[in-house]
Amino acid sequence: MFRIKELREAKGINMREAAKLLNFPYTTYVGYEKGQREPTSEVLIQIADFFDVSIDYLVGRTEDRSKKTIPDSDIQLGPDAQLARFVGQSISAGASNDHLLFLKALFGASPEELHALSRFARRLAAEYENADSP
Repeated sequence: MFRIKELREAKGINMREAAKLLNFPYTTYVGYEKGQREPTSEVLIQIADFFDVSIDYLVGRTEDRSKKTIPDSDIQLGPDAQLARFVGQSISAGASNDHLLFLKALFGASPEELHALSRFARRLAAEYENADSP
């Protein structure tokens, strides 16, 4: 991996110590540091957290070491995610039995059925918005 050695040396620890602190077998850690093993996404997160850097910095995609989070307001949701947020808000506002039945159908639906339900819900929402217009 690109920067593990650099980060380990900056911490002033050797490979054996790093492996022990990360709770990795020594040979596994050495494989990651020498680029002979590919870590899983969970391992990447663990290593980045240990060195207090972003995963992008760890793998050499950026020079910015900071771990940034994206505020919810900056995330662009697709139509299905928007529907899920709407349904979640409906529940927290006190859902009726109809809402709960709809949710039960959602959780057991196939991807194709979810897509069809999403299209249907968008059409209903558009009709509802148009009905409110003078």
